[in-house]
Amino acid sequence: MSYTDNVATFLGSLDSFYETVPAEDLELLVGPVLERIRSQPGSPLSGSPLASRETSPHRVCSTSRHITSSLETSPTSSRTASPLPQDTDGEEEEFIDTVESAPERMQKDASKSTAAPQKVQTAVNNGIDNSSTENVIKENTELTNGYSNVNGHAETIQESQRERGRQRTKKDDGKINAEFLNQIATTMQHLQRDLDRVTARVRSLEGQALQAMAPQTLYRHGDRTPIGRYKNDPYNETSWPVPYGQLTNLGKHQHLLLGRWLRKRYSHFLSDIYTPYDIYVHSTDVDRTLMSAEANLAGLYPPMKNQIWDDIKWMPIPVHTIPGKQDYVLHATKYCPRYNYELEKVLTSPEMERINKANAKLYAYLTENTGDKISSLEEVEHLYDILYIQNLYNKTLPQWTKSVFPEKMKPLTILSFMTETYNKILQRLKSGPLLGEVINHMVKKVQNTLKPDRKIWMYSAHDETVANLLMTLNLFEPHCPPYTAMILIELRTNSKNQYFVT
Repeated sequence: MSYTDNVATFLGSLDSFYETVPAEDLELLVGPVLERIRSQPGSPLSGSPLASRETSPHRVCSTSRHITSSLETSPTSSRTASPLPQDTDGEEEEFIDTVESAPERMQKDASKSTAAPQKVQTAVNNGIDNSSTENVIKENTELTNGYSNVNGHAETIQESQRERGRQRTKKDDGKINAEFLNQIATTMQHLQRDLDRVTARVRSLEGQALQAMAPQTLYRHGDRTPIGRYKNDPYNETSWPVPYGQLTNLGKHQHLLLGRWLRKRYSHFLSDIYTPYDIYVHSTDVDRTLMSAEANLAGLYPPMKNQIWDDIKWMPIPVHTIPGKQDYVLHATKYCPRYNYELEKVLTSPEMERINKANAKLYAYLTENTGDKISSLEEVEHLYDILYIQNLYNKTLPQWTKSVFPEKMKPLTILSFMTETYNKILQRLKSGPLLGEVINHMVKKVQNTLKPDRKIWMYSAHDETVANLLMTLNLFEPHCPPYTAMILIELRTNSKNQYFVT
């Protein structure tokens, strides 16, 4: 089993094994490592059951102590304080003190058996002829005692068998615990080595000012209205404050605040006064992304000194765009035959056919209620977007949506974001040009060959652009990128002129 699998197994098994693993055994094995990990900020064990265990006062400092030693010498564990009895296969066993021994049980059974003859004797004294009943009493007493002895002996044998079974179960549990603790020991040793390497790396950077020198940002536009409507949609374009697909006032304010946040983050090297030699902004040729970029720049560069030209406290800053057919950076594949061919292979693959088949009933239900043909992930994503925005604006959704939105539709929507860059070929064709431009800027910055020597680049685009770049960088965690979602790629340097990308 790989190291990653061991970690997953260890973390995933904590809940089920927490009550079956003696705390002292765990501390004997990996106490020092657990202590170090618990003390780290944001430790993955800080919220686990292990974090709440009290440290054993008998914990040893060596994590390499053999598992069997910890099981045999743990001084405080009730299950490991005494060695387990050996299986004698039918021989007499000495039970632990919580189980009665056979003689004690037989003595108790014998005392109980005297009750019957006492009752007979009482009846005799109440008028029955003693001489005629003495023999009967004697015989009954002997029979009763004999039966009690036999019955008690049988019960003792049964109890012995049950106890033997319990002891075997304890042995099996001990074996399982030993195997699990052995896995923990191995996994924690790997974690300790990794922690040591990370700690050493962090300490090597302590005291070094990692200065950002060429940040590049990709962000999604702000809040907007739906792109359109479905056939049976109770709301039309007049139901919205602005036409379909346009940036709302909320969206403008979102990017104004984001621009102010960027100003605070980069105020140490970004000039207060706008200059075209410092910044370059590239937007897709879409109204909402162009307007988002302008609002962002209003927060990043409020007018200062001689740039104040009116009471509105705003100054125009250029945002560059080109038609989609020519934009090979942000619209790299919209008109790319090779990309369309490779994407079609994914959309018609057996895996995608299986997904569509598994959701055929959902597609049919959505088709029936929307009036539009819904037969693919992309069409589900388009409908989900409409319902999401309507719900966001507190509009009453039709009754039929309650059984499918958002629970059943959201996973398919997320999957739709992943299909455009599903494999390496699609990633290279879709996000390769943008990533290549980002890398080229950093290389030229390091080589001092960048002209003009800009300090920051900004790309204003869409949710799919953000998702595609994250997929290409292998950083995408399944979600729907929200409004103003942003990726920051920062080139940094330290006092030794060493370069880092964060």
